Amino acid sequence: MSSPDYAILTEHFGFPPIALIDDVINAVNSIMYRCTDGMEKYLLGRQEKRKQELLKTKDLDEDVLMEDATLNNQSGEHVPSKDEIKLGTAKLETLLETEISKNFDKFELYCLRNLFSIPKELIDSGMFRLSHHKGIDFEKTAKGKSNPSAELDAQIESLLKDIQFELHLRKILKLQIVKAKKLVALLEQYKGIFKFLKTPENPATADLLKALSPLDENLFYLLEQANELFAMVQKIQFKLGNRVEVGGIKDLKLYPSARAKYLNGKSYKLLESIGVLENENREELLEVIHGEIQAESTSSSIPKDPILVTNEKDLEDAKSINTEIRNVEERIEETMQGIEDDILLLESE
Repeated sequence: MSSPDYAILTEHFGFPPIALIDDVINAVNSIMYRCTDGMEKYLLGRQEKRKQELLKTKDLDEDVLMEDATLNNQSGEHVPSKDEIKLGTAKLETLLETEISKNFDKFELYCLRNLFSIPKELIDSGMFRLSHHKGIDFEKTAKGKSNPSAELDAQIESLLKDIQFELHLRKILKLQIVKAKKLVALLEQYKGIFKFLKTPENPATADLLKALSPLDENLFYLLEQANELFAMVQKIQFKLGNRVEVGGIKDLKLYPSARAKYLNGKSYKLLESIGVLENENREELLEVIHGEIQAESTSSSIPKDPILVTNEKDLEDAKSINTEIRNVEERIEETMQGIEDDILLLESE
């Protein structure tokens, strides 16, 4: 026989059987507490009455308050104090609670096993039923062939899950709407920044907008170029700020090559031959250049002691060098002037 089923008794009584047992236990405990309270009041009253009797036996002229210990010593009779009475009743109450709890545990098991026990087989077979259970086929329910209530419960559970999912989805959509509104407001601000490009009063801005079209692709290209420039600047900063051991050039010593020293010496002699340089310390400078060329020159194509050609040839070379330098300076000035003009145009717009 399987475990008892208390559901039908709960349906019949309107409360679970264990609640009835708990009410009985609580009623007994309430009676016990009233008994201990009454006993404590009785003992305190008896102690006070006995104390007054002992005080009457003393001389009425003595206006002295006597303590309990004094009364006990003089009369030879022990009169308990209030603290002793309260402590004794508390111990008695604890002892009664323990005994009641131990015995009512047995009472609870007896009631659940014998008084409120209905085998589950009797309920499933329909032999034990309540008045409102008439007309229910318990055999079909027991075999699981037809259970409309279970189907309804499954549908309700499925609908509850759908409702929870929809509520969660609604919460997510509300958050996305708030984010989208913030993004639209930010885009409106950016639109106001570039609004001056569409003003018809300034034809230069219209031409500039036309030159920048398509604007999104050009902006993307500019961003890519800016990122590349930033990366290059970071690499240069790393190279300049670190030592050679970690890949930098901070402590790297650069020496001029033999070709550079040869060209320096030849340039010096050319400038001297055309009278650009003064003759002061000329011999010392020539010795320094000549010594560096002999120490560093390793190429066979460059002679260790270069021989100067005629003065006319040197003069032509110097003139050609000066012409190239002037051309480079002019191009640099033109470029800088163009940059300044562009900056002024942008500031005026």
